[in-house]
Amino acid sequence: MISLLCVDDDPSLLELVKIFLERMGQFNVTTATGANGAFEALKTGHFDAIISDYQMPGMDGITFLKTVRDRCGDIPFILFTGRGREEVVIEAINNGADFYLQKGGDPESQFAELIHKVRQAVVQHRAQDELGVAYERLAESDVKLQSQLRDLERMQSERLETEENFRNLVENAPVAIYIQTKGRFVYLNNAAVRLLGASSADELLGKEFIERVHPSFHDLIRKRVSTLTIDLEPVELLEETYLTLDGTPIDVEVKAVPFKFGEDHGVLVMLHDITVRKRAEEELRAAYEQITATDMELRRHYEELAQKELLVRESEARFRAIIEQSVQFIGLMTIDGILIKANRASLEFTGIPESDILGRPFWDTPWWAHSEELREKLKDAVKSAAAGNTIKFEATNIGADGQITYIDFSLKPVVDEEGRISYLIPEGRDITWLKQAEEALRQSEERYRIFVETANEGIWAIDAKFDTTFVNKKMQEIFGYTAQEMMGRPVWDFVPPGDAESMKEVLRERRTGVPGRYERRWIKKDGSLVWCLTSATALFSPDGTFTGSFGLFTDITERVRMDEALCESEKKYATVVEQSQDGIFIAQDGKLVFHNRAFSAITGYADEELEGRSIADLIAPEDRELVLTRHQERLEGKTPPEIYEFSALHRDGKSRIPVKMSIAAGTFQGMPATIGTLHNMTEERKKERILRESEERYRTIIENIHEGFVRMDSEGIILMVNRSAIDLFGCESSEELVGIPIVSFYRDPVERKNLIDRMGTEGRVDGFETEFKKKDGSAFWGSVDAHYYSNPTGEPAGTEALFRDITDRKTMERALHDANRKLALLTSVTRHDVANQLTILRGYAEMASGEVRGTPAAGHLARIDAAAVAISRLLEYTRTYQELGGHAPAWFRIDETVAKTAVRQVSIHEACGRFEIFADPMIERVFFNLFENAQRHGGNVTEISVRCRESADWLVIVVEDNGVGIPAHEKEKIFERGFGKNTGFGLFLAREILSITGMTITETGKEGKGARFEILVPRMFFRKIVPEGQK
Repeated sequence: MISLLCVDDDPSLLELVKIFLERMGQFNVTTATGANGAFEALKTGHFDAIISDYQMPGMDGITFLKTVRDRCGDIPFILFTGRGREEVVIEAINNGADFYLQKGGDPESQFAELIHKVRQAVVQHRAQDELGVAYERLAESDVKLQSQLRDLERMQSERLETEENFRNLVENAPVAIYIQTKGRFVYLNNAAVRLLGASSADELLGKEFIERVHPSFHDLIRKRVSTLTIDLEPVELLEETYLTLDGTPIDVEVKAVPFKFGEDHGVLVMLHDITVRKRAEEELRAAYEQITATDMELRRHYEELAQKELLVRESEARFRAIIEQSVQFIGLMTIDGILIKANRASLEFTGIPESDILGRPFWDTPWWAHSEELREKLKDAVKSAAAGNTIKFEATNIGADGQITYIDFSLKPVVDEEGRISYLIPEGRDITWLKQAEEALRQSEERYRIFVETANEGIWAIDAKFDTTFVNKKMQEIFGYTAQEMMGRPVWDFVPPGDAESMKEVLRERRTGVPGRYERRWIKKDGSLVWCLTSATALFSPDGTFTGSFGLFTDITERVRMDEALCESEKKYATVVEQSQDGIFIAQDGKLVFHNRAFSAITGYADEELEGRSIADLIAPEDRELVLTRHQERLEGKTPPEIYEFSALHRDGKSRIPVKMSIAAGTFQGMPATIGTLHNMTEERKKERILRESEERYRTIIENIHEGFVRMDSEGIILMVNRSAIDLFGCESSEELVGIPIVSFYRDPVERKNLIDRMGTEGRVDGFETEFKKKDGSAFWGSVDAHYYSNPTGEPAGTEALFRDITDRKTMERALHDANRKLALLTSVTRHDVANQLTILRGYAEMASGEVRGTPAAGHLARIDAAAVAISRLLEYTRTYQELGGHAPAWFRIDETVAKTAVRQVSIHEACGRFEIFADPMIERVFFNLFENAQRHGGNVTEISVRCRESADWLVIVVEDNGVGIPAHEKEKIFERGFGKNTGFGLFLAREILSITGMTITETGKEGKGARFEILVPRMFFRKIVPEGQK
């Protein structure tokens, strides 16, 4: 038997509940007409569960629940009420209610559900009590185990303390110590980590220790390790060279002894850094040798060194230019294979950005991603080259189009003056064409003439009289003749008349056996000229008689044209310099050696007057020291500003020209030079003056508007206010506001943060309402329109805002809100009492119908129940309609709203994720009603689609299902109150909710093909969602 306490302020309802529950059996029900009566019953009796109403005089159901929890613990508590608001449900659950059940509906099914909830809550509570007893027993056992565990922990702590003391001694030893087993680091102390250039031991643990030893010591070290780990004998003290992680060599004194680490025989190594000592010894030796040299030898040495340094710089510049301009793929990497440089050809070859390859192991770059075998081969090549070998082999690359490129690859070590390998240079040459040519050659080895006919160069053979004896197909294409037309004709027929003499000299050299390689013009069949690169070789008989010659001809007409175009481009560059509106100049030793026309125009001098003139003559006296000082700083290796402004002196000696100079160091005709530009700032100065005048007009406007204008910096400090703002905040002058944080005028400083947060999302805010305070502390309500403003460079500089006093409007709104609240309270109480009476009415009608079943009275009772159901629905409608418009509209994402209101057993496809709409918070009920109606009335609906279509003035939200559709004569009626098969309020309320923010809804589907609802959202009430990274 389950003992229940049922609490409600309506005795009739209590009696009905008691009758229903006790008729079901297994329940003993005690009733109380309020919380006070319930507490009296709880003092004298034991109850397995409590059923309580929410709205009761003196103490509501939530307060009663809280008090029960304080006094009686976790006794099962079920809230049985006519209040169906979500906030009541949430508050009940949050305060410990086991279940929540709403009054209304069919009495039999409702009380059946109530009985189920009571039984479920009681069973759960009893199970928890039994679990508590078991937990107490378990706790007693746990106390004993805890005592034993503390003893073990104490012994473990003492052992760990001893180990920790020893570890601290080794970790903080000034000598670098590491342990290696099986050739890998297994322990390093702090000094060893620092010595080897690591940030932590994790960078070295598990790595082969031999990698940190200079290659020149590898063989010796392996022998020493064998003695230590196999013979288990110590080795003598030795000076070695180790390498830090970045490849820097360090000289160390090494002491190593055998050491057992776990189950392995390893080596304990102590390193003492003697790099400083070695460097001092080397410097002492070098100093001694230098001192013993004669003064004349020293002078010669310095002169040679200066000359070499100049040559090295020029060589480096040429080398860098060659690398960058080279069509070969050239790079530079460290000896452990990390790529640190790649020339332009290697990057443009595959279109890989430099950031994707620099700092990565060469074999791990995207060039070789297609072949694991090739990556391993490159890794081995790096190791071999680091040991001093030059590696060459063919590699492949697969481009984005799937084409294979063959590369003649080589890897060479770079040896410094001390003979150590400092870098590796990878080089590659695209030999795809060569591979293709070799393939063609292999296919045509049996027939020499096929090779000749398919060669890419023209081949031309002549006899001793210089008459044509053979031309291949390419030669025919170059000259435009057929072979028959050229055979037997002398060379002279194809030489331009102006080139005849030089051609005679070429042929005389050929007779002597001198091979030739030259560029020459030839006459084609159509009379035009073609440029060819010719490689010619003389032919002799076995007795040495000249029998003719043959040559390979490459059409270089296009290249010649490109060379001519390059010359033309250089002329255009010179034209650009001369046509530039900015003055361009080059100076050496403080004197002008070059200037363009604009430079002359700015300074007023003639070209010949500027040649060799001192730069100082062109600077206004008041700025001369500034410019010359910065020039001197640049000569001394300092870094003064490269761009700055000063006044130039006009030729008339009086006029000042404001200029902006950009200057840099360079070379001109092989000598150091200063290269710069002068921009005439006269027009900019005029624009600045106009801008200042515009700002004055702007300030006049600001000062005369009725709203309070305030400009703040990025920290919220007031920079500028108008007269209206001074009056609004109760001040006498702007001095009382400027320099003060604007947040000090907010009644709640958090509201200032809320305003900034909203601006951070949208860039501006309109109509932000909160309370402010005047200088004297009195409060007023204000409305704020604010936006960010930028400085002249376009960077955010602060906030500008307009403040309006809305205290009167707020007072009226508060009075209206109080009136609405009182009306809502009256309606709510009335609706609650009527709902209780309906529950009683339907309960007794249900019991009576069982007693008069089969008589005319049963029909009368059924009509009474139907009327009660209609009244219940009407009450629900009044509750919903009362909440309509009760909260301010807000922005809602369509995709999230659809996801929250989706119904079961129907697939919903949504395609409006990019949009938000400005709507009443009850917008979710609109979509829920549309989905529920489709499921309830649409027949066998399996799919509902929600999609959006944007036009110039509207956003159309289309909700469409695959059901039976709606007859044409009902399309408007379905939005009328009371129309339909269920409550008759769903679509009526949907239209009312949408109309709050100007939205409309219509049904446009076709009967038999499914219902289709179109919601039209005006332009001002929808917006696209801005991705987080673009806000």
